[in-house]
Amino acid sequence: MTNDLIKQSKRGVFTLISGQFFRFLVQIAAIVIMSRLLSADDYGLTAIVLSVVSIGEIFRDFGLSSAAIQAESLSQREKSNLFWLNTLIGLILSVVLFLSSWLIADFFHDARLIPISQVLAVVFVINGVATQYKAGLNRDLKLKEITVSESVAQFISTVAAIALAAYGIGYWAVVYQQVINYLLVLVLFAFYHGWIPSLPCFKTNVTHFSKFGLNMLGAQLLSQVIRSADTFIIGKFFGTDVLGIYNRAQQIVLISLNRINSPSTTLALPVLSRLKNDDIEYYKFLNYGQSVLLQAVSFTFSMLAINAKWIVLVVLGAKWDSAVYIVQALCVVAIIQVASYSHFWICLSKNLMGKRFLFSIYTLPVFVSFILIGAALGSLETTLVGLGLSNLILWLCSIVFLRKNGIATNEITHAPYVICFFYMTAILSLMAISHFMNVNIVIKHIILNLLLISAVVSMYVFSDAFRMSIKNIINLKAKAR
Repeated sequence: MTNDLIKQSKRGVFTLISGQFFRFLVQIAAIVIMSRLLSADDYGLTAIVLSVVSIGEIFRDFGLSSAAIQAESLSQREKSNLFWLNTLIGLILSVVLFLSSWLIADFFHDARLIPISQVLAVVFVINGVATQYKAGLNRDLKLKEITVSESVAQFISTVAAIALAAYGIGYWAVVYQQVINYLLVLVLFAFYHGWIPSLPCFKTNVTHFSKFGLNMLGAQLLSQVIRSADTFIIGKFFGTDVLGIYNRAQQIVLISLNRINSPSTTLALPVLSRLKNDDIEYYKFLNYGQSVLLQAVSFTFSMLAINAKWIVLVVLGAKWDSAVYIVQALCVVAIIQVASYSHFWICLSKNLMGKRFLFSIYTLPVFVSFILIGAALGSLETTLVGLGLSNLILWLCSIVFLRKNGIATNEITHAPYVICFFYMTAILSLMAISHFMNVNIVIKHIILNLLLISAVVSMYVFSDAFRMSIKNIINLKAKAR
């Protein structure tokens, strides 16, 4: 790895962390305020359509942003053609969602989903135009510009949503928040990138980008279906009220998870793509990145799980008390999901997305079946157990997949195994202990936090892999200089 690339990637870490921390605070404020202005039913309605939009977004991107980022060379004509292709796909998807709004409403037996779907359809057009602007900034490692754009857009759209919710328009506040956010992101990306696409040039061939994009599309689409399966199943089996409670609990966890997923890939993909022919540096960066990420995230989610009761009370309010155990369960699931992030980075940088697509086809029925079985047993608790088991099985199967495709998994799995299983065991054990503690809630949480910290210190002393991951975090700032 060259010194310039090292400096760029390390500085990128701090740029992304600072931006994500700001967006974290904004989102926390939004949840605290809007959860007191809107109902569980409001959130359940918007969660259904936003899940549909998230799946459609995979089609809209078509894998072309990642294709542009990882390409060794990209001409201006190729870039313009990709821009128009993404825009066209976004327009088509917008029309499809608009016309499908009646089917969505019929499936969930709620006519209110029709206008919600039709308004959110415009998101596809906006993001279609924005795709290559972000890809260009990402390709040039202009992470500061990306961070500023997304942070400013989120802040303004959140303020607007709070004002609209206070005005009393209900779930429409969430709908308009999405449209305002994506529109501002587009404007800022275009401003920072300073690029104007030329007219389509049919003589310029972008077939090789489309081939990569198709493989990327398939793998990402199935991956998004997996991530959205719980929302659709819970909404269908238990209704929008229960889904709304689940959505708010999920949002508390996703505040941290989403602040990590996209930025970590934003940084890792261009770096790993440049190192893909240098195995030593490739695995060195990969091990460093995933150990720092997983250690920091797992500790955060462990703290969130054992303090979930008062966090839900402060963030959501007393009427959301039933979300506590959902937050705790989703923290365990989140740790498993973060452990598999590096697998996605590898597939992107090593051009394994075609095989990853086939892998997703094989594993999707297994994943969904566990959640369906849990829901069919008649409770949200059993559904959460099914969700946890499905994610664990998917992670372990993904390791086998990488090994069979020539990836030296022995070099990248030891630390994740240790970190992941330690924190999952810690959360479940402390939850069990908490159940039998008949003491004041303040004293209970003090004891639980001390037990977690003691367990972390013990692992630091006795486990080399665990100790190294913490040292990587401590030394992160020094290495960036």
